[in-house]
Amino acid sequence: MNPHLLSSGYLLYNRYSIQQTLGQGGFGITYLAYDQKLEQEVCIKELFISGNSTRGANMTVQSQGNSSFSFAEFVDRFVQEAKQLVRFQHPNIVRVIDIFQENDTAYTVMEYVNGETLKQRVQRIGALEEKEAKQLINQLLDAVEAVHAKGMLHRDIKPENVLISPEGRVVLIDFGSAREFAEGKASHQTVLITSGYAPPEQYTDHAKRGPFTDIYALGATLYYLLTGQKPLASTDRSLEELVPPQQVNSKLTSTISGAILKAMELKPSNRFQAIGELREALNQSSKIDLEKSSDATLIQEKPKQSPDIQKQVASPTLIQGIPKGSSLVKEKQNSPPSPKKITTKVTGSSAPKKRLILVLSLFGLALLAGGLVFWYENSSNSGSYYYPTTSSSSGYESEESVDYVADSTTAVAGDGEGAVFICANLDNVPAFYANDGECDCDDCTDEYAFQCPEGKYILSNYLNDGDWDCANGEDENQGDVVICKGGKVILSAFLNDGDCDCEDCGDES
Repeated sequence: MNPHLLSSGYLLYNRYSIQQTLGQGGFGITYLAYDQKLEQEVCIKELFISGNSTRGANMTVQSQGNSSFSFAEFVDRFVQEAKQLVRFQHPNIVRVIDIFQENDTAYTVMEYVNGETLKQRVQRIGALEEKEAKQLINQLLDAVEAVHAKGMLHRDIKPENVLISPEGRVVLIDFGSAREFAEGKASHQTVLITSGYAPPEQYTDHAKRGPFTDIYALGATLYYLLTGQKPLASTDRSLEELVPPQQVNSKLTSTISGAILKAMELKPSNRFQAIGELREALNQSSKIDLEKSSDATLIQEKPKQSPDIQKQVASPTLIQGIPKGSSLVKEKQNSPPSPKKITTKVTGSSAPKKRLILVLSLFGLALLAGGLVFWYENSSNSGSYYYPTTSSSSGYESEESVDYVADSTTAVAGDGEGAVFICANLDNVPAFYANDGECDCDDCTDEYAFQCPEGKYILSNYLNDGDWDCANGEDENQGDVVICKGGKVILSAFLNDGDCDCEDCGDES
């Protein structure tokens, strides 16, 4: 038996009888208990900090190891945050019943939801269908939006912290990591890490946090629901690219896959900034895909094969695309239809009349053939398929080995308002979305983009913006990069700038 856990039958606050342990995390232990006063099962969270707390005499909680650590301060904060949770009367947020202090620590009593977690559901049945996942995540979005409306962040959203009742109600639990936040400001906060679901800003105790922090975790949770795979840790994504959900589960629409990737952008400003934005992107995904499909059908059904175009390479290691300033025109591949062969049999007294008809028919066919040849010779270079120009309005004119990409596996088909941009994976995007500053193709080929050495595409307006987006800082013209002991990559310009960027502050002398 674990000596840190309260045993079955232990009576708390002369009211709650412990039945069993439900789980243990970094900041507490969760128990199933029986409320003898209300005669119902409840869930109790005990403040118990892993690695610092231990059991003393009479099951009291004591601190160990760090003399500068104030457990009493954590108790006060735990109680204050529990009192804030009492204010939530939301069907998708766990309901707080009682708060009390005992055993030199604090306890929060909550409703007991007899269901399974999202993680348990996926483990039981596998990756969820897109429709079911949306129904569940929409309830979760409502809960998190209510938390943000109170000026708080959950900071530990993950499949294990979301319950589904037998009636299908989604309940967000475990607010032990919740903190108030000042939007747009950096503040000292306890470091909380759940690998795969925590964004980069949670790997430091002094960074700007906001709704976008929980939005990353929501995107990662949806990634898990739809793929059955835990997403790559944000700290590893500087060295390895996150596999798009659609590549793991081919049944997913490209728009919901794109919404998840946007929610999980490493740079906070590139994510959705509010829950409403994420909700709109997810709930409009089916409609958008239908509209794009309809647009493509109205023009012409594109054959399910890649266009026969040779890919141009400006640099074998840095850029895969068309050299800056160049343009290409796709040769028309389809040959004009051949005139039908007409055989006429002349018989009887009507032969002269039929000969005249035959002569006129042949003459007409000759004119038609000539017209087709003329049309073919002129239209093959008229731009029925063309590539967007590679000039950019961003003003980036560095002499570094950087080019803008108008990927040679993409093209625009059609004319006028009905034109569509054909992505490398053959998705169709209305042409007026091309080069609008927002990626619609999975690889950003509809935008003037820069390709990092690891293959990642970023918009060209992110070049030399003072914040590196490529794993090795290749998109910034500020000098070399430095790799911290923990593997984090920072620009050398950040060395000894008075602000720790490496986990161990090794970048400061």
